[in-house]
Amino acid sequence: MLIRNSFLNKLLSGIIGILILTLLTQSFLQNKFYPTYFKFQVMQSIEEVIKEIPLRMTLTEALSHIEKITTETGTISTIVYSEDYQNGLNSIPSILIEDNGGTQYTVFIPRLPSTLPEMGVLISGSFYKSTNGQFYVPAKLEIDGKVVYGQRNVALAQQLEEFTDVIDTAKKFPLEGKLLDYSVINLTDSNDVILNQELINVTTRNTYDTMQLENGYRYVSRDLDGNDENLVYITKAVIDGKPQIILTIYPLSNIEYITGQMSRINVLIISLAAMFIITSITLFSRKISKPLIHINAATKNFANFEFTTIPEYDSDDEIGTLSRNINKLSTSLHTTLTELQEKNQALSSSLELESERERTRKDFVEGISHELKTPLAVIQATNEALSLGLIPKDETMEYYETIKREVAKSNKIMQDMMSVYQIDQADYKANWSSFSIMDLITQSLESHEILAETKKIEIIPTIFDEEIHGDFDKLSLVVNNLLSNAVKYAPQHSKITVKYSEGYFEITNDGNIPSESLSSLFEPFYRVDKARARQDGSTGLGLYIVKQILTQHQATYNVTSEFGKVKFSFQLKRLI
Repeated sequence: MLIRNSFLNKLLSGIIGILILTLLTQSFLQNKFYPTYFKFQVMQSIEEVIKEIPLRMTLTEALSHIEKITTETGTISTIVYSEDYQNGLNSIPSILIEDNGGTQYTVFIPRLPSTLPEMGVLISGSFYKSTNGQFYVPAKLEIDGKVVYGQRNVALAQQLEEFTDVIDTAKKFPLEGKLLDYSVINLTDSNDVILNQELINVTTRNTYDTMQLENGYRYVSRDLDGNDENLVYITKAVIDGKPQIILTIYPLSNIEYITGQMSRINVLIISLAAMFIITSITLFSRKISKPLIHINAATKNFANFEFTTIPEYDSDDEIGTLSRNINKLSTSLHTTLTELQEKNQALSSSLELESERERTRKDFVEGISHELKTPLAVIQATNEALSLGLIPKDETMEYYETIKREVAKSNKIMQDMMSVYQIDQADYKANWSSFSIMDLITQSLESHEILAETKKIEIIPTIFDEEIHGDFDKLSLVVNNLLSNAVKYAPQHSKITVKYSEGYFEITNDGNIPSESLSSLFEPFYRVDKARARQDGSTGLGLYIVKQILTQHQATYNVTSEFGKVKFSFQLKRLI
């Protein structure tokens, strides 16, 4: 189906326009050019054959030439004997009359008077007119006022009708004029109407476009409407020693018939061609137009970054190749755009991570300055007091211990900060390996055994050993940090439970953390009890370090405080 404004629709309209223009051109040529062209060709053909007629020949040779002329040119040809013009039974006298208006008329009469009238004498009477209007037959004839024929010339009319069939005896017409000429015409013994008509045309001077030829002349006769009727050749020859005339006639209606037939054939051919072209374009429109519609839709989708594919057409022509290339382009653009989006997303995540790290570093700097401010201030004040001798001698050792303790705190802060920095910057996968979780937890329990015994705390482990994949040292730091916090903040004579099974680690101790503090526990430098934390040397970075390590291991973590129990837990990814 052709769509509006499609290329094929325009092509079809153009072809139909060309066909219509061709039809109009053919019609113009038929009316204006073809008749003249064919007439010229017929004239050339006839004259080439007539040139071959010798001036002298036998009757047999003449008949042979006539047969050749008739066969090769499609004309009517016959021999008109000059002897019959003068003495034949079919010789009919004619006179030429001119009326007062200057119009000339040819009148056939039964016979010429014994005494020929003088030229210019008055001729009048009533006449029968030929159907072609070229000559008349008298019903009553007066010459110079004297009645020559007073009766109806039925015999003459019948004689002419026998040869020409052109006399209308139903009406009579009055005619008056002066005598210009008289002659005798011989009608052939043939009943061929066309031949006898042309004999009358010669006598009545119904000839046009006359041209003298080498051995005769040619002319064109016309009908009542003034249209060219016959192309006539008069050829002179001596046949068997007697002067004769070969009359050759070509009906010009043949040319009209030929051009008419050509016109009908051309119209038929153009109509069939139009039907074939329209049918062909309609049939092939699906093969051509439908793929183009799909391709156009696909390219429009490209503009909206929708890289859809189109049906591939199994053909080796331009349409099939184009459909396959469009799909390749769509796939390539889709892949490239997806990769670009992924890279942009990764870049955005990286920028966000870097921004987060920058904020963290800023917070660290602020935290360090804040955390170091107090111990440094204590060290500075104590040192100044000692140097100025403001401290009694028996108390100086106590102040030195204060300085030593504050230096240790500052050192602990710097060590934790260094750990945080290393965790953030190092390639945490570089030290990953597979190891036994039992070994890791057992080492941590052993390192805290003395401190737990000091506070009379019982540690109850429930460990289901399995092999895990991760950074042994960093996960050890996580367990040590959580176990250290549990021992540090658990009351004396209490119990701590440590459990591990299928990647899930849990440590529970007696105690309580305010609910509003739970969400901030893993933030850097956060302390629930700041006064106590300073006394026991806590920096507020331990749980932040735990969070960073667990995040690097893609582990989830949680803390709860309810029913007098504080529970820290995390879930590691297990080996498959």
